[in-house]
Amino acid sequence: MRRLGELGATGADARYRLKWLLDKGLKALPDDENVPINAKARGFIRDMIEAIEVNEDFEPSFGQVTYAQDLYDRFVL
Repeated sequence: MRRLGELGATGADARYRLKWLLDKGLKALPDDENVPINAKARGFIRDMIEAIEVNEDFEPSFGQVTYAQDLYDRFVL
């Protein structure tokens, strides 16, 4: 899947991309103490999980999706 910036995605596309990143491995990071990730990143992932699950109209910002992509690239791949 291409990076969000290449797609110029907003709204529903950004939500889809964030959900895809969470489903492909980001969801497990906050609870995995063996992953060297800081508390801010753990909190961000938890917040995004909650936002996606609670609000079906949630549309993440470009920055939120970019940060999630960076975390995915560093800790999941």
